[in-house]
Amino acid sequence: MKFLRNLLDKVEPDFVGNGKYAKFYPLYDMADTFLFTPASITKNGPHVRDAVDLKRVMSFVVIAMLPALLFGIFNVGRQINPNAAIIDMFISGLPTVLPIILVSYLVGGFWEMVFAVVRQRSETWT
Repeated sequence: MKFLRNLLDKVEPDFVGNGKYAKFYPLYDMADTFLFTPASITKNGPHVRDAVDLKRVMSFVVIAMLPALLFGIFNVGRQINPNAAIIDMFISGLPTVLPIILVSYLVGGFWEMVFAVVRQRSETWT
């Protein structure tokens, strides 16, 4: 992890101020706060004072959605092959569900990055 921290610190001047990639600062900030805990914390107000930011909370949301995803894969596999073993239902349902999940995540992530760069804000990820 020290290698990644050093790499991000090395390229940071290109993304801040008048750097040559300054308009892409939200993408740099996204990578930095995804890999490492943000240095900024709330100082006052009715906020919980800890290192958990919105990105970390959303990671727990994705983990919490895994049972629903697994049941969806199982259910699709059961509709395709109702008399198969449980593992075979998962295997037959995966080719139908996985592309839908991948496309929705890729398209959503792409548009989130586009809007963050256009608006010059990284709050969508923090």
